[in-house]
Amino acid sequence: RREETWHDRLLTLALAASIVAQVLLGVAVMRSAAKVLDERAAARRDLLGVNERLEERVAARTADLAASEARLRDIALTTGDIIWQIDAAGCFTYVAGQSEKLLGVSPADAVGMRPLDFIVDNAEGRRSLELIAVHRAVSRPVTDLLCPLVSRLDGRVRYFLVNAIPVPDGPGAGGFFGVAKDITEKREHEAKLR
Repeated sequence: RREETWHDRLLTLALAASIVAQVLLGVAVMRSAAKVLDERAAARRDLLGVNERLEERVAARTADLAASEARLRDIALTTGDIIWQIDAAGCFTYVAGQSEKLLGVSPADAVGMRPLDFIVDNAEGRRSLELIAVHRAVSRPVTDLLCPLVSRLDGRVRYFLVNAIPVPDGPGAGGFFGVAKDITEKREHEAKLR
């Protein structure tokens, strides 16, 4: 009987120790889980803060870019020039200025078109195309290139003095950014004087 009592007490003690160990292990796991959850919550708060700051910076940068583009459009409208950019495939990706007045195509409609769509099909126009191709092939700036272009508005041939620089990298890499200045009236005036 003593042995049974001793044995029962030993089993009870072992069972109690096991329960205490499991409770302690459970508490340790709970503390560890709580710590991980706290760390995750802190990381989430930090990430949300970083995200808010990035969104503010993006919004500010977007506003700056919009203002800069508006200034560029205003300058182009004021000078009477056409400011443009073409991509590596030779398509307009940006047009601002007097394209509607001079070529009969709004800046928005000109995007996706090519300079080839406007160049006069004669010896002077083909020469301009050849010079443009050479400049594009070697990524060299275009300086004072005379380009005869046809207005889609009235079919009139207008002469433009084109200056452009290659875009080496970033958006539009492989293309050109430039200005086309209408010199039609000047040419006609010089012809009359001659």
